[in-house]
Amino acid sequence: SVMESLAAGNLTLVGPYCENNREAVEFKELALKGPVPSPVVVIKNAADLAKHLSILSKISTEHLAQMKEEIKGLVIARAGVTQKLVNKITLNC
Repeated sequence: SVMESLAAGNLTLVGPYCENNREAVEFKELALKGPVPSPVVVIKNAADLAKHLSILSKISTEHLAQMKEEIKGLVIARAGVTQKLVNKITLNC
């Protein structure tokens, strides 16, 4: 699952056929600060994987820690959506 990796603050690499995973689709559209474009990166082939691994290998430990906190923050910001929706529905009835 993509969400467990994201909740731990990890950059998540997925294959090209990830459109059936709502979290992968949503989080690949979000922007991160720095050299990595988003919390979910779609890998299309071996060359693409090598390119992204090269980028990741050049990121400082400090920046990786900042990125981890940024990803966790994006997950936390979306937490409780089901309860918010239930509250909204029950208040409007």
